[in-house]
Amino acid sequence: MKENHQLEGLGGWLVLVGLGVVFSPLRLLILITQTYPELFADGMWALLTTEGSSSYTPYFAPFVIGEIIFNVGIFFLSTYIVYLFFTKKNSFPAFYILMLVASFVFLFLDTIIAGVVFPDEAVFDPETIKELTRGLFGVAVWIPYLLISKRVKATFVEPHNLSKETRLVFSICLLTLVAVISILIVDKPYDAIPQNNEAIFEPTDKDFNLDEILMDKASIINKNLPMMLDDETRFDSTAGINGQFVYKYTLVNYFAEDIDGKLFYESMQPQLINDVCATDEFKVFVDLHVPVKFSYYGKNTQKIISITIDSDACPNE
Repeated sequence: MKENHQLEGLGGWLVLVGLGVVFSPLRLLILITQTYPELFADGMWALLTTEGSSSYTPYFAPFVIGEIIFNVGIFFLSTYIVYLFFTKKNSFPAFYILMLVASFVFLFLDTIIAGVVFPDEAVFDPETIKELTRGLFGVAVWIPYLLISKRVKATFVEPHNLSKETRLVFSICLLTLVAVISILIVDKPYDAIPQNNEAIFEPTDKDFNLDEILMDKASIINKNLPMMLDDETRFDSTAGINGQFVYKYTLVNYFAEDIDGKLFYESMQPQLINDVCATDEFKVFVDLHVPVKFSYYGKNTQKIISITIDSDACPNE
């Protein structure tokens, strides 16, 4: 009894568990807010999920929505586990083990499925291997510790009953999850790409649909994409939506955090202004006063920066 009293409390190896418990929801929040919003920006979601679009990727929508549902759910679970940890509830070990196992199994299955959705991509990249290794470490080290540690048994002794308040919290979390998914996937409709891909997109009269013209141009360009422009830059896709035309590029040798956004902007903007204003490729956008957005991403799919060039930036002839 005296030994149990001495072992009671958040000490020893349990401190490391506590750090993992505290930082898990923060890490998940950063992951969710940095990864998924970009997929729904610049018309990318519609471009990738609409049949008939030249960039349509089968199974992409359920794959991403499944990821979002799981990650948001684990975020709420990890937040709840913080509460269980600091209130020393006897259910903490079971909930934490559940999260460790579920996270590792999901990450492994998610990687396998990603290989099916994106057959031309190397899914077991260094970042994914690092995450899998971290998940395996958690399963192999902390689960046995939580099951056999005397300190764990002596510390987490407070009874935990699933009260009405707890059920209410879970209900709120579920509703929040549904709301998040709804907000993310609701996008401006992306009309079907015209079947005549060789259509001339210069307007011939005043009664024309701008979005139709932009989507037609995007369809023609996207037939030859993706393509490498040089050793570092991949031209991924274009999209004409919401009155603007978007060019998407990936810097294949760099993570987004490796690039100084301000310096990149200062270096690229003058060149892009010259390209838009002085080359025939962009003449239709200048004539129609359509903003041209150049979006650059790192090899980890996170956005580096977007640079928008408006026709007003072009000198009057």
